[in-house]
Amino acid sequence: METKGLLFAALIIGLLVAAMAIDQATASTVDEPPMWRERPAGPPPEAYEACEGKKIGEAVLMETPRGETIEAVCEVQGERLLAKPINPPPPPPERNEQ
Repeated sequence: METKGLLFAALIIGLLVAAMAIDQATASTVDEPPMWRERPAGPPPEAYEACEGKKIGEAVLMETPRGETIEAVCEVQGERLLAKPINPPPPPPERNEQ
């Protein structure tokens, strides 16, 4: 009879541990905006779009992926022009991963 009680307690503890692990695994991705997870590294497409038809050194206004409008200057990177922020916004806040 005592064995059934121990097995039941072990089952409950196992389920609680599994539920906590699943919660931790999903918490790190659910709260992040999609653009931070899905966007590849490097300049955003908006940086290239802002300088289409412009010249090197020309000032432009660029909308960031986060919706902020910033002042930028067109510079060459590789074979393309891209808008380099004059006063770049701070990076997105880092997540406290545990």
